Amino acid sequence: MSNEEFDAESMIKGLKELYQRYIELKKEIEEKENELQRILTKHGWTADYVREHTMYINKRWVLNKTGQKYYYFWLVIKRGSEIVQNIYLGAEVRKELEEEIADFKRAKEILRELKRLKFYKAVLGKQLEKIQNILM
Repeated sequence: MSNEEFDAESMIKGLKELYQRYIELKKEIEEKENELQRILTKHGWTADYVREHTMYINKRWVLNKTGQKYYYFWLVIKRGSEIVQNIYLGAEVRKELEEEIADFKRAKEILRELKRLKFYKAVLGKQLEKIQNILM
């Protein structure tokens, strides 16, 4: 050790904060998993389906005989870079479909967050395990 004095209280405080962060991560992961499960069951999707696919609305314009521009909407579902479905929606998009696409995007976002949170939880878990092995 250097010239610094060994401070057991600050060390214990640091360990408590580390453990508290670990508990918070576990709770946050559980909340995210519950929200994801609610979205998946609502629409009948699986986590793998959401991970592999992309869903969005494409707006295309068409000129009529008089030269006026009209817009039509298409639902595009892709797997990777391949278009799996391209569904014509007409001149208006239903609110239910907009909500479904918003849920799909939210599910994708939750999956990314879960991946990040689980990584941090694993890192904290390993740190706590090493500390426990040192102390035992």
